[in-house]
Amino acid sequence: MRSAQPEAMQEARHFGGIGYPWRTDALVLYTAIGPELICQQVNRADLSLHHVSRLTLAAPVQYVWPHPNRNLLYVACSNRPISSDDNLHLLATVEVDERDGSLQLLAEVPLPTRPIHLTLDAQASHALVVYNAPAHITAHALDPNGVAGGAMPQAPGPHVGVFPHQVLMLPSGAAAVLVARGNHATPGRAEEPGSFEFLKVEGGRLSHTTTVAPDGGRGFGPRHLAFHPGGRWAAVSVERHNELHIYAVEHDRFAPAPAFRISTLAVAGTDSHDQLSGTVRFHPDGRFLYIVNRHDTAVYGDGRAPSDLDGNNIAVFAFDPDSGKPSLLQHAPTDSVHVRTFSFDASGDLLVAASILPAWARRGDSVLRVPSRLSFFRVDEGRLTLARVHDMDNEHLNLFWSHLSGSVRGH
Repeated sequence: MRSAQPEAMQEARHFGGIGYPWRTDALVLYTAIGPELICQQVNRADLSLHHVSRLTLAAPVQYVWPHPNRNLLYVACSNRPISSDDNLHLLATVEVDERDGSLQLLAEVPLPTRPIHLTLDAQASHALVVYNAPAHITAHALDPNGVAGGAMPQAPGPHVGVFPHQVLMLPSGAAAVLVARGNHATPGRAEEPGSFEFLKVEGGRLSHTTTVAPDGGRGFGPRHLAFHPGGRWAAVSVERHNELHIYAVEHDRFAPAPAFRISTLAVAGTDSHDQLSGTVRFHPDGRFLYIVNRHDTAVYGDGRAPSDLDGNNIAVFAFDPDSGKPSLLQHAPTDSVHVRTFSFDASGDLLVAASILPAWARRGDSVLRVPSRLSFFRVDEGRLTLARVHDMDNEHLNLFWSHLSGSVRGH
């Protein structure tokens, strides 16, 4: 395994913990389909894919997070999506071969329930794993080789909000932020408010410090956030209301209200429970911002009604790092239904978006079966051009995670 690199740690924090500071020698794409982590090399010229390796874990992959200065991945897994038993949940430590990106399982430890997201603390000494149902968080110490151990006792467990969906360390390293989505009102239940919950993290001990919830969290349903490379701004995807919010980042919390809020939709007034904003990312150079729009009737319904292909796109914004103001540039169709994850290559010239499952969808007066897809976009001055689409073979297994890594062009 690679030895510690403090500079890489600083870089990972600087980018809000979403960068992969290690590089493979080739441009590789990782995808997680059910319990399988698949590694494929990407030909930059024609965007063809070439199989490298496949690692099968004990349960379907839910999310993956990198170590900032070792060639290690931490993989959260659960059988909840495929089994009514809902009884197999684990955290795996996986080693990456820097020559070709292939993967090797090092260890697994059990988790109490289905994990939904994870990160590492500022010292990269503990993994933090968040769960949405029931809502809680666990901390796992890493041994000298970076292998994650079992959950540490937390007495009492910290407040984590309603339906926490993501956990990240702030760029300062002073606190962790949980993005708690809340829930829509239903005929038998009032709306449950969304919030940001801030936790102090000390040697794996977690304690709640403050809550930020505009308007008490009513009408506020955040799903995902990303930090600007400069560390001053947080871009937030407000899933339940199809909005992008920009928050000023203070030392150990956010400002109490967003500096900017803007609709993510191509057509204003098309909000519905089936239309949901998703993952948000900054371009590596910090000048552009990207957020997924998803129209999927299977999220709150049974999926029998066709989804709207036109409601599935990536909204692209120019971003002013001084003021924090986003300005809409385009809506780039993904030609798929429900992109869950997307990522850039190291140069920022290529973006790959991955949709989770095949779905029936309408386009105009037609209804068609749309496969789960990898949508490859060329990036030029922030704008996206769809360059190639790869259909996936995963009729019943979710494609829950994907990531591009390696091959800085010219290096």
